[in-house]
Parts: sequence; structure tokens; C-alpha cells
Amino acid sequence: NFTEFFRTKNSDGSFVHAADVRAFLDLMVKPDPESMFPFSNEEFRDNFHHTLWMVPGVKSAKALSAMLQAHPVFGNFEIVNVAGDGDDDAERGDALELVQKAIAKNDYTITISCGKLTTGVSVPEWTAVFMLSGTFNTAASAYMQTIFRVQSAGKIDGVQKKEAFVYDFAPDRALLVVAASVLGSRKGKGGMAIEDEDREREFEKFLQFCPIIAIDGAQFEKFDVQALMSQINRVQIDRALKTGFTDNAIYDM
Repeated sequence: NFTEFFRTKNSDGSFVHAADVRAFLDLMVKPDPESMFPFSNEEFRDNFHHTLWMVPGVKSAKALSAMLQAHPVFGNFEIVNVAGDGDDDAERGDALELVQKAIAKNDYTITISCGKLTTGVSVPEWTAVFMLSGTFNTAASAYMQTIFRVQSAGKIDGVQKKEAFVYDFAPDRALLVVAASVLGSRKGKGGMAIEDEDREREFEKFLQFCPIIAIDGAQFEKFDVQALMSQINRVQIDRALKTGFTDNAIYDM
């Protein structure tokens, strides 16, 4: 539950679960050549110079910005908080301009947002987005608009960007969004239910340009169509149980 994890105190705006958030940040940068966390080894650190972090709201963005700036590793990054009015000491102005200026002046940046810069902008230097907000009810359209911000084409240090990553720490939500995105457009054609064969074909097409990878122990495991459909079915069953079969969305698949 991202909203609870990043909940802040009314008194001073710091995190209620500060120790847990700090442990999460430490885990992401803990040196380990076998780890799949985004800043855990040199290869990943070289790839993720500029990233976008999505958080639940303005207050959590401000608290996270302060914690990142005080962190022994992330403190070396330029933190750009574009959520709401940003940090008190942040330069006011256009959010995209702030990000571009920070990237131009710094080798490593983190942009924190709770909605800004998720539609209609292009930041070629972004190579990863961390989804640290949202719920089971996250709209597929908004989610996909956000994650494709990091897929903007462009050259980084003279080299054409070839790949971008989405780290979602709520994998069940991610799978539901993928299912809704892939199958939603097909369902609109005549309102007919999608046959299993057609469903498999649509997922196959999606995975060709947006492969889904799971962290399994110390390895990346690439999903094929059968594995993806199996996981989505499992998530749908779990969701039905959690909602007492009252959520109509579970019958739309």
C-alpha cells in the first residue's frame, strides 16, 4: 500500500514509517553484483543516471526528497521535486525546464512527481521510471502514459538509447494494467468477448515491444505469453477474493 508506506506526519511532514522507507532506499543501492535492484551494481548505476519516481502525493514527494538528499548515496544525485509546488527551496518555474536544467548540470538526477510530466512531454535522458504510487484501480491509460515517458527516443552521451525500464513494486497492479491495456481496445470493437486465441495473440504483440520481466531470486525471468496469462489469471482470482466478487472489472476479462 503505497499511500500508507509513504504516509507523512502532520507535525513536521516527515514519514510515519521513516525507518522502512530508509531501508527501502538502502536496499536499492546495496552493492551486490547478484542483486536485481536498480542501483545495486555498476551496470545498473551506469544505465540509470536519470530516473523518474512516481509517488502518491505532494506531501510524500517532499518527504522523499528530503530523505534522498540526506541519504549517503542518493545525496549525490540532484533531486528535482516537481510535485505540487516542489520543495520550499526549489527554484520555481516550469517543471520540464527544471528537469532539463538539472540533467544538463548533473550526471545523476531523480525527478519526483505525483502527476506532472506524465503526459505530452519528452525527456530522452530518462531511462527508468519507478512506480511508487497507485492501487488496483489505477487507470490503465494513465499508467501507460506515465511509463512511456521513459521510452522517448534520443541520444545519451552521443549513444542512441536502446532500452528503458519500468520498476513496479506492486506487480499485481502492473499485470492488471497490462491486461486492461492489451485487451481493452479489442473489447471496444463490437463489445464482444475476446476468445482465448485472440487474447494470446494480443499479448504476444504487446510483449514484442514491451517485454515483461520479473525478478526471481537473483535472476531476471522474462515472461512468455503463457506465463503472463497465467499470472494475470492468478491476480484476477486474488482480486475477486479480496473484493468479495463485487468489482465488476474482474468479469471483464
